[in-house]
Amino acid sequence: AAIDPATDEVFMIDSKDALLPLPIPKANVIISVSGNFWIGTTDGLYVFGDNGEGKMVELASISIAGSIIQLIPLLDDNAAFISDAGFAGVVELSQVFSAFEQ
Repeated sequence: AAIDPATDEVFMIDSKDALLPLPIPKANVIISVSGNFWIGTTDGLYVFGDNGEGKMVELASISIAGSIIQLIPLLDDNAAFISDAGFAGVVELSQVFSAFEQ
């Protein structure tokens, strides 16, 4: 995954080396946590990963106040975040899944 510096769009590269844009808001940061891509955007956090069939899909997302300006991978497979609204915290993937399912 990569962020296009001109448009802030996120692209993945498929098995044929074609660029595939992800349908999410403008991104500020991408990190890898346990093989999943955590993407901080202008309206929250998105997690993309393998669906078990070799396809990259959105696993979860959560809205967080402010634009996510930094994500920090943690050793317990979670991530710390900082938003431009002054919020900081830790997001556990299990929390994101719970919010995504509701």
